[in-house]
Amino acid sequence: SIKGGLLYSHVIVVRDDVHWLDDIRLADFMDPWTVYSQPMGFLCQRPHRPETPAEHVFVIGGQAADRLLRAYTEYYSNASPELDMVDSTEQYWYVLARLLGIRWEMVKRSRLPYLLSMHTTVNNAPVFCLRGTSRAILQRPTASCVHPALVRFQACDDVIRAGARV
Repeated sequence: SIKGGLLYSHVIVVRDDVHWLDDIRLADFMDPWTVYSQPMGFLCQRPHRPETPAEHVFVIGGQAADRLLRAYTEYYSNASPELDMVDSTEQYWYVLARLLGIRWEMVKRSRLPYLLSMHTTVNNAPVFCLRGTSRAILQRPTASCVHPALVRFQACDDVIRAGARV
């Protein structure tokens, strides 16, 4: 996380199927020794596993990034039995951060406003859609959400249901 002798203020790790709905406000993520992520689950819904970070997006403080982004090396060189006991990628990152003394903060979903996306086919036509939500969920959220106007593409569940009726 060092470029030209200067430490990055933040490093953002983003999975390739993330579709951003709004801007990230880096001022919300000020601690250079903290990793910020949503809990496991989807925007506008109660977390499936509130104690487990979603691995879709991490905002990592510059100091923490310098240590945490050596995860591949840690996998082979860190002898902690705790790393052998993890059951998912999400748990690996979370446990590794703890072992390295890096704080992890689960944030409201609206602070990292994204949904997962995909392409599918409906009636032999390609369609881009957003996973993990529906029109009904956006109208009646059970957790931190964004304004429905920020969701500019159809939800995959809605697209597939509509295609099945055609």
